[in-house]
Amino acid sequence: MSCLCLLLVAFVILCDHCHGGSGRSSEDHLLQRISSSKEGSSPLILEEPTQLVKTQWGEIRVLLRSPLLRKHNVGLGFITLRPRALLLPHYLDASFVFLVQQGSARIGWVDQQGELLRQDLSTGDVYAVAAGSLFYLLSTHEDEELKIYGLYDTSEAIDIESIKPFFIAGESNLFSGFGTRLVSAAFKVSEEGVAEFLRQQSSEAIIPTSVDAFAQLTSHLPEAWSWKNVASFLLNKKMHGRAPRPLSLTSSKRSFANQNGCFASTGGKKLPVLRKSRLGVSFVNLKNGALLAPHWNPQAMVVGVVTNGTGRIQIAHPNGTNALNRSLEEGTIFVVPRYFPNCELSSRDAPLKFLGFTVSDEYHGHGQLPQFLIGRSSVLDKLDMETLALSFNMPEELIASVLGAQQDENIFSMLESESEM
Repeated sequence: MSCLCLLLVAFVILCDHCHGGSGRSSEDHLLQRISSSKEGSSPLILEEPTQLVKTQWGEIRVLLRSPLLRKHNVGLGFITLRPRALLLPHYLDASFVFLVQQGSARIGWVDQQGELLRQDLSTGDVYAVAAGSLFYLLSTHEDEELKIYGLYDTSEAIDIESIKPFFIAGESNLFSGFGTRLVSAAFKVSEEGVAEFLRQQSSEAIIPTSVDAFAQLTSHLPEAWSWKNVASFLLNKKMHGRAPRPLSLTSSKRSFANQNGCFASTGGKKLPVLRKSRLGVSFVNLKNGALLAPHWNPQAMVVGVVTNGTGRIQIAHPNGTNALNRSLEEGTIFVVPRYFPNCELSSRDAPLKFLGFTVSDEYHGHGQLPQFLIGRSSVLDKLDMETLALSFNMPEELIASVLGAQQDENIFSMLESESEM
C-alpha cells in the first residue's frame, strides 16, 4: 500500500445530509457535542467495530451505531478471510463499496440481467456490490490473509443500525425460513431430499476450501473475448459475462505525490461500479514527519481508518476553536465533518497511512479536490493581495512573505520544524 495513496481527503467526511432548517439544527447540535467533549470521548473518534460473523476461517466486523454514521446512513465493514477461504453466497440489504487492503480475491456476483459475473481483485483495488445482489468472495492468495475495508450505504437497509446478510447456504440459510413442504414442492424434490440438501453445510458464512475445490474455483476465469462478445460490442450491446473492472489505486495515476508523501482517490474517476454511488474511497501515505496541509472538503464527509503507523490529527471549528487534537495509531477510526478544516501529521519516527471513505449527499459529489489553506496550492494565493492585506491588517509585503515561505505543495516535511501540533 506504499505509494498507493488514495486521495480525496483521507478526512472529508460528514456534514449536512439534512436540508433546510432541520439540517441547521442538526449541525448546531453536532457542534455543541464536539465542543463539550474531551479527548477520550470525542464523537469524532469512533468506537471499535463489533463482530457480525466469526468462524475459524474468517470474520466480518461492522461499525454502524455511531451517531455521525447514522446521520448519513452509512456504516463501516471489515472482512478478513484466511487463504483459500470462501465467504458463502449471500446478499445484503445495503450497498457495499470496498477496498482490498491486503491479499487477493475473486468476487462472483449475479447482475440485474441474471448473469454470473466474476472479477479478480488485488491489493489496492476498489469495487462495489449493489444492495440485493447475490455475491460470494474467495480469498485467492495462497499464503496471505484477505483483508477488505469498506463502507455500507444503509439508506435503504431494513435497520440502519444493523446489516442483514441473507445467506443461501450454511446453518442460517434463508431456505430454512420456509416450510419444508413448500420448499420440497417448489424444488420438486422430496422433503427428505430437501432436508438433506439444506443439512449438509452446517458451517456459518465462511468456510475453507480443499486444494481440489480451490483449484476448480480459480480455474474459471472471467469470460474473455469471444465471437459472441465481439458481435455484441459491434452492436453496442453489453458483453455477456464481462464484469466491470475495478479501479486500481496502486496502478492508477496518483492524485498527488511529492517527496513527503502522496494521496490518491476514486474522486473524479469514471468507475462503473461507483457511478451510482454517493460513496468514495481515498488513501493517504505520509512519510516520517510529514504534514498533510490544513484543508477542507466542500462536497463530502470522510471516515478515516488508520491502516499503519502513528501520528496526529487536528480539526478546527468554524468559529476558530479546536474541535479535535488527537493522536492516531493503527486501527483508529476518525470522522472529519464536511467543510471542517483539518490536517494530519505523521510521527517523526514512523510514516502514517490511512484510508478515507467519503460520503457525499449527491451521487456525483466526488469530483472536487480538497481546498488547501497553505502551500503552493493554497486557495489564499488565488485571492488578490489588496484584499488579503486588508483582511489580515498587514502590509502586502508581509503577507507575501508569509504565503510564499512554504514552497512545497499539499504535503510538507515537518522534520526541520520546531513547531508541534
